[in-house]
Amino acid sequence: NNPSQANMVGDYAKVWAYHRFMLEEIAKTIPNIDKPHSIIAGFSNGGHAIDGMLRLSAKPRLTDYFGVFIFVDGGGTAYTSLGALTDLKGKFAYACWGELKGSNKPNTSHLPAALKAKGATVVGSEMAGVGHAFAETEYPKIAEWLEKVALAIPAKK
Repeated sequence: NNPSQANMVGDYAKVWAYHRFMLEEIAKTIPNIDKPHSIIAGFSNGGHAIDGMLRLSAKPRLTDYFGVFIFVDGGGTAYTSLGALTDLKGKFAYACWGELKGSNKPNTSHLPAALKAKGATVVGSEMAGVGHAFAETEYPKIAEWLEKVALAIPAKK
């Protein structure tokens, strides 16, 4: 846990152990999952957990199961003490944060540049008039981004 906030996700290796077990069980039942087009999304601590799991070096990695990452007012360097993000080349990420006090803006707003630096195709979006919440106005933006960018089928040449 984050020492300054006891309810904050912090033991990312433990979080990943639980997630990995569940993902492996799902893969046994549905072996033909299209992992590059699989999406993981998290709000607040869910975003922190995704960010933290992306910084773990142990294999398999979160990127072995997902190709699309969505962070909603969560994630960012203040919540990760594990070091650098893993390679994200060929992956997609959408990070949005509220503009008002109480949001995770000081951290999440830095996430797009960090994700892009590791090779991801990234969108960063500030939710106007929003604090620590997932604004309904962001839903259609994410849906369009998923359809036209992250999950779009490349044109045949």
